[in-house]
Amino acid sequence: MRLFIAIPLPEHAKKELVKLQQGLSGPIKLVEKENMHMTMRFIGDGDPQEWIQKMGSITAGPFTMVLDRIGVFPNRDYIRVVWAGCDASESLLNIHRVIGEGELSPHITLARVKGKPDKSVLGLLSEKISVEVRVDRILLMNSSLGPSGPEYEVVHEKAL
Repeated sequence: MRLFIAIPLPEHAKKELVKLQQGLSGPIKLVEKENMHMTMRFIGDGDPQEWIQKMGSITAGPFTMVLDRIGVFPNRDYIRVVWAGCDASESLLNIHRVIGEGELSPHITLARVKGKPDKSVLGLLSEKISVEVRVDRILLMNSSLGPSGPEYEVVHEKAL
């Protein structure tokens, strides 16, 4: 299993992110709206029961976050992923303390860049966004790579 922990996104947030994607062109693969989520931690191969147990000890309650930035991985000189994200609020940090390792980097992948990005990618980095998202649960997900791209399955849901 290729496990990761994610925050699901409401429909209104996905629609705003799709609008941002429409400005991108070049050698990129856009993430489909139905596959959009905020990745809190990529686990990779792991025992789902171990992570379900860890998620059970999260004590954070529901909270609101604001998606307010566009960024890239790994850096502006070598762009492979375009993402949307937010500041690490106290609520996100509380979740990260239980499930995280290393630096907290919550992000929503908007596109994967397959070659030298065109100017549309750099132009998107200067876009101002402000999308409010109410968070009331987190998910343990499994990702399978199929011929048409990744397929996601919810393994466990933890209400906040």
